[in-house]
Amino acid sequence: MYNDFTYKTYKKILLKFLSGHKNLTFSDFKRPKINYERFFIIRHDIDYCLEKALKMAEIDNSLSIRSTFFLQLSSPYYNLFDDKSYNIINKILSLKHEIGLHYDVNNYETRNKYNLKKEINILSSLISRKVSSISMHNPGINGLKLIKHQNLINAYSNMFKKNINYYSDSAGSWRNSTYDFLTSEIVPKKVQFLFHPIFWDSSKGDRYIRLDNFINAKKKYWVNEKFNIEKLWLNHKGLKEHMKRINKK
Repeated sequence: MYNDFTYKTYKKILLKFLSGHKNLTFSDFKRPKINYERFFIIRHDIDYCLEKALKMAEIDNSLSIRSTFFLQLSSPYYNLFDDKSYNIINKILSLKHEIGLHYDVNNYETRNKYNLKKEINILSSLISRKVSSISMHNPGINGLKLIKHQNLINAYSNMFKKNINYYSDSAGSWRNSTYDFLTSEIVPKKVQFLFHPIFWDSSKGDRYIRLDNFINAKKKYWVNEKFNIEKLWLNHKGLKEHMKRINKK
């Protein structure tokens, strides 16, 4: 069942934590004393699709779970500053979730004026609240180049990776340790679970089906945008004058 990556299965995983575990977000660890014997953190790294992030935010909220959603400022797949994305972010925040920064060290290495501090300031300004937590993008590919910052909580620090049981659906798959946990009735005392919204949907499917659906949705969007752009041009006074002049020749 755990291999179908449906929202029904996602809910089943979340329900494993709701008996006897305190739900925390990363920003909760900014408080002086966090001394819960049993707790879980639900984390979402948003690599591709904000719409799916909102869907999972709604599911989490329906179970009274607060999660942390890590967003990229430099993603080629979504733009945090367009109206649609901005509205999605505000909806996620209205559901009492936390927003953190999903940073890409490659950008810091190739752009001399691009750094963590600037991204934190930009994201904080965008959401009108302080950003307290960060997570690295693609640590399995880029290597875990951990950025340590006194005032920021890093999801990949030893506190959250070594001192807490860590599970993930990276690449739309389960490592053996994660699958053993999912199929066991035993829930560790302290857990961080990372979910990527791109891999989850209402119907059954694997990572390739999810990717095709994402790309096809993008194609449909841009075909519609092409129509809107052409319509805008055709109604432009300057274009009408231009075409009238050309057609006289």
